[in-house]
Amino acid sequence: MFVNQALNMEEQITNRIYEAIYRTMFHAYCRISDNTNAITYGKKLLTIYRECDDRVQEGNLSMLLVRIYYSQSMYSEAKELCERAIIVKREVGDRAGVADCYNNLGAVLKSLGQCVNAKMYLEN
Repeated sequence: MFVNQALNMEEQITNRIYEAIYRTMFHAYCRISDNTNAITYGKKLLTIYRECDDRVQEGNLSMLLVRIYYSQSMYSEAKELCERAIIVKREVGDRAGVADCYNNLGAVLKSLGQCVNAKMYLEN
């Protein structure tokens, strides 16, 4: 029993250390507009948030990544991540975040040529 608790605590500490490293690297690469590396570290950080069930941070980071994907014309990746972010933002009760997700998803869909769907999300 105590061994399991110790291992669980060690795993949590390790996750928090990696979280801090990846968060620092993600924000540093965002600041210097190195989007390729920002995406790399953002995806690693997103995995940690999902494993730790940190839904608020998962939703926030997802939207940051959506904007990076969009700026890189990676529309299908942006669409997929934005759709997931809508679910997360709803679960945590972030109504303003959901509205932001709809706005971003509308822009992504417009870029994909799905104007009817884009209009629907933009109106939401």
